[in-house]
Amino acid sequence: MSTGPVLFTTPLERQYWAARGYFVLIVDYRRSENYGPSPLLAEHVNADGFERDFDDINASIDAALARAPIDEDRLAVIGHSFGSAEVNWIVTHSDRFHAAVSYEGFDYFVSWGEQGKALSSLEWDLGGKSPLDAPEAYQREAAIFHARGPRHQRYSSIVSVGSNSRGAAWLSAALIRQGVDAALVTYKDEGHVIVKPQHQRDLLERVTAWIDGHLGYSKNEATVEN
Repeated sequence: MSTGPVLFTTPLERQYWAARGYFVLIVDYRRSENYGPSPLLAEHVNADGFERDFDDINASIDAALARAPIDEDRLAVIGHSFGSAEVNWIVTHSDRFHAAVSYEGFDYFVSWGEQGKALSSLEWDLGGKSPLDAPEAYQREAAIFHARGPRHQRYSSIVSVGSNSRGAAWLSAALIRQGVDAALVTYKDEGHVIVKPQHQRDLLERVTAWIDGHLGYSKNEATVEN
């Protein structure tokens, strides 16, 4: 079993959310590689990977809604690293989720200059083309270029960052300026994964309060039937 997106060092986070009364859905979208590299990855040559991933995520949510008593008006999404970049793209293209947590993500345009001689994943998909060669492709995949619009009226975001803060700071600032209830959280002396116990506890408590608060969670709803 893979780990959770907040407590990235343990899979117990899934049980934690379930114990609070939430339905937990882990989507194996085509670029997640949760079960190994997808044979569909070869199709990602037109900088539409996030869009295709979101198609997979939406299909999984629709299937879950058809099978379980899930309130479609109280959905949240959480992602770490590449999953965080997915969250950033989703919330700038959809209002399906009412709360979101983007933890240690990136933005293709903002982070490209930090790659040095290494290829970013999008650059790899585009056969080595950089933003200088294909600016329209990078704009299509970069969430910051899609941060304006009415789709955010019912979206809430918290962006939690350990080290790669620039892309998250740009996006959270753009959302806040449009009246979105967003927050940026950073932890000193942490890397791509929050590892200090005191920071992990603080992060989990913040995320829990954020999700509970924006989805209207009540302890009375978290019942277990024997």
